[in-house]
Amino acid sequence: MVAAQSVSLDNPLPIDNILESSSYIGIIIKNILGIVGALSLLLLVYGGISMIIAGGNETKIAKAKSIIVYTAIGLVIIFSSYTIINFVLQAIRGAN
Repeated sequence: MVAAQSVSLDNPLPIDNILESSSYIGIIIKNILGIVGALSLLLLVYGGISMIIAGGNETKIAKAKSIIVYTAIGLVIIFSSYTIINFVLQAIRGAN
């Protein structure tokens, strides 16, 4: 009869728990939110400049308004989803 040898594997990642706030997932989410925030700022500026240079053309003004409104709606959806994800992760982790 041959006895099994015990094998220990070292964790190659510098984190112990993937749900930690300083984990790679948290860093990725923060970076994505930074990029989305910058893009939405650019879209808001583009919509504002489009509205300013519309020259009274109603179709251009309506297009600029829709850019601004849809950008604002997108921001609300993205940041509320971040809040929901953060809440769920804290509930899973058992944090206060």
